[in-house]
Amino acid sequence: MGAPVIGIDLGTTSTRVAVVEDGIPRVLQDEAGRSAMPAMLAVTAEGALQLGYDAAAQAVSNVEGVVYAAKRLIGRHWASPPVADALGTKPYRVVEGPHHDVRVDLRGSVLAHPEVSAHLIRAMKARAEGHLGQGVERCVLSVPAHFDPDQRQATRDAARIAGLEVARLISEPTAAALTYGLGVQAERTVAVLDLGGGTFDASVVRVGPAGAEVIATAGDTYLGGEDLTDRVVQWLGSAFKSEHDIDVRRRRVALARLREAAEAAKVTLSHADQCEIDLPAVVAGPQGSLDLQVTLTRAELEALSSDIVERCVALSSKALKAAGLVAEGLDDVVLLGAATRMPMVQRAVRAFFGRAPVASVHRDDSVALGAALLGASLAAGGVTRVVDITPRHLGLVDAWSVVEHDVEAYQTVITANSPLPTVATQVFPTTRDDQSTIIIMVYQGSSRRWDQSDLLGELLITDLPPAPVGQVEVQVTVELTEDGLVGYSVRDAKRGTDLPFAVTATPQLSDDELLAMTMK
Repeated sequence: MGAPVIGIDLGTTSTRVAVVEDGIPRVLQDEAGRSAMPAMLAVTAEGALQLGYDAAAQAVSNVEGVVYAAKRLIGRHWASPPVADALGTKPYRVVEGPHHDVRVDLRGSVLAHPEVSAHLIRAMKARAEGHLGQGVERCVLSVPAHFDPDQRQATRDAARIAGLEVARLISEPTAAALTYGLGVQAERTVAVLDLGGGTFDASVVRVGPAGAEVIATAGDTYLGGEDLTDRVVQWLGSAFKSEHDIDVRRRRVALARLREAAEAAKVTLSHADQCEIDLPAVVAGPQGSLDLQVTLTRAELEALSSDIVERCVALSSKALKAAGLVAEGLDDVVLLGAATRMPMVQRAVRAFFGRAPVASVHRDDSVALGAALLGASLAAGGVTRVVDITPRHLGLVDAWSVVEHDVEAYQTVITANSPLPTVATQVFPTTRDDQSTIIIMVYQGSSRRWDQSDLLGELLITDLPPAPVGQVEVQVTVELTEDGLVGYSVRDAKRGTDLPFAVTATPQLSDDELLAMTMK
């Protein structure tokens, strides 16, 4: 057995770490017996950095110094719609980084999102080392199935900053499938539905004694429990504004208090028919402080969030269709994520799949446990087979054709649900005489239209030999690794020689930046 490889579930709302001992995976606890650490980071007025429960305790008192749900923005471009949403709904400050990436300003301390996640990973590393009594250098790190290569690379960068080598990235539903498959003697086909704090994934996975193979997946990287909380926040804000003509959602401290109350109400309504929300002195009015006192019922919460659940069902249907299956063809349904405790979610699952989800898989711990199982396998030489897939189409388009000819679609080179790793090649002839450079734009998305997809980067290819139009053909090769990371190579197709290129328009941190951020 080699050095230990731990499993880390880097969630949107909480983080866990697991190890395998004597063949049994277990999630490790802190000194207080808690397995989950809130995925929150705080910078105090004195400049001290605090994590987890200590940071969560300051969510209202230190509203400008606390960041939560950072995973929703990791690896994203500043111009992406989720960033615009965060600017309008989060009490902490979101700012643009030098690579058009997304950063947070906590009391003047500007942190890239991989830095925020690195502090959480570092805490899990320390917890594992304390339990094992030895240093840990490698981990298996989970990511949402629908994370694109930029988001996956940023997550990997976070581990590097934290001082850990990523032995493998594994999609969260795939990790849970490994946990489900522990002890399974015959191959089974399961649907894994993961409604976490920030993301939703529906994956169809073939699980057996040898490992797990993903057949198809569908999902949304900006759909989760945070959206349910935000719906309650908006409802509370609207109710207060109707009564007092003051929009408390525009006040940072009041917004933080609304969110705290909304989160608590959402949890309460998973087991109660109604709850009272009482926030004294939520804001100052013309005649003094004003209170917020309302009753929220489960029926009202379900009405507020019905479209979110409907989107989850539609994505589950999409995954089944891509797998070529119907609900009756599944052996089991597995639920992950705290939001799946909501009665309306469980009713929707039963109605769509015609069965109750399995109770043997822990909806909170199974991702960390599965990551640890893969980690133990890798430490032993890699006996567990895990096949993830690319969740969306990946395509290329010549920037000149977009600008000059209004081309709307990119050429798909890797289709959604292709097993990883995979590689594909596309040839682009020059479009002008003596053209010396060409820019190839790389997109990933469910649509084949570039304006409805995510830009992964631009390949600036130079030193093309002078020749008449079309006589030079640029061969672009795109590779997706087993971790879902993207790599490129470029050649002159006719001459067989490599061409120099640079990857631009990407939110990724440079090696020098990562080195400077690395924790000692």
